[in-house]
Amino acid sequence: RLAEAQAEAMRQQFTHAERQAEEERRHRVESEGLWQQRHAALQRQLRRTEVALGEAAVFSRQSGVGDRSAHTNEEVNERSTDVAGVLRLWRELQRQRGSTSGSLA
Repeated sequence: RLAEAQAEAMRQQFTHAERQAEEERRHRVESEGLWQQRHAALQRQLRRTEVALGEAAVFSRQSGVGDRSAHTNEEVNERSTDVAGVLRLWRELQRQRGSTSGSLA
């Protein structure tokens, strides 16, 4: 009888461990899916930002007429330079980390 009780206790422990492992696996899969969604959203946002920077640079080169345009160009160029610098730093960081996640680096 003692052996049967010990065997039953072991089965219960094993069943509990299996359930816990399955729950942890499901949690990991869910977390990875959420991370992948966030990563994809950030990549799309980065692409939109790069496109906007490209358009801002084109705009600043094309519209140099009048005092107001010159002032606007200075603002656009300043913002474009700031954001472009941030993008360069981000890309350099990705290179240093050895990122191969399909980034825009």
